[in-house]
Amino acid sequence: MLELKDVSMSWDGRRWINRLSLIVRDGEMACLAGDAGYDNDSLLMAILGLRPVDEGYITVEGELLTVDSAETFRTMMAYVPQRVVVPAYEKVSDLVKGVFGLKANKGSKFVKTVLMETWRSIGLDEALLDKNVNDVDNALLRVIVLSVIMLLKKPIVLVSEPKTGVEIGLLRKMAGQGSVVLVTCKQTPIDGLYDKQITLKTEI
Repeated sequence: MLELKDVSMSWDGRRWINRLSLIVRDGEMACLAGDAGYDNDSLLMAILGLRPVDEGYITVEGELLTVDSAETFRTMMAYVPQRVVVPAYEKVSDLVKGVFGLKANKGSKFVKTVLMETWRSIGLDEALLDKNVNDVDNALLRVIVLSVIMLLKKPIVLVSEPKTGVEIGLLRKMAGQGSVVLVTCKQTPIDGLYDKQITLKTEI
């Protein structure tokens, strides 16, 4: 369970989150929507423990997230930014193995057959593994990363700006596995797409 209690944050001289309270339980998908004037990644950075909040607090499974505890909590989380940057990897297969090799994912075992089952279900071909990462557009890279995260079964999944039905479908499957799924977006999503939805209003 992820809880934000009376969280306030400012950006560029404006308070864009004012006393936000939200509980996302295991198996739920929630969306924080706001206009183009707010910095959607900053709240996700705060949940990752990489940026402080002005007021309020964040808890994970009832435990307070602090500067000291954030590193431990990050092992429970997966984060997908708007733009996936993978300069260290040559092929898509290197990217996939690299995600499993991250310190936060230590102990997780990569099973290719399971990943391929997921790929087939969303229309991706195994030949994609041999493709150069630089030849894959960002939208497809995000889908690839999300498909890998689904195998990791992280308790908390944070995603900035999901744009396609394939992404939403993978996130829904992760929620079905029991993960807390929290996304941010700049446009109000279709009613019923998420279990919980909050629209943020930027203050002057």
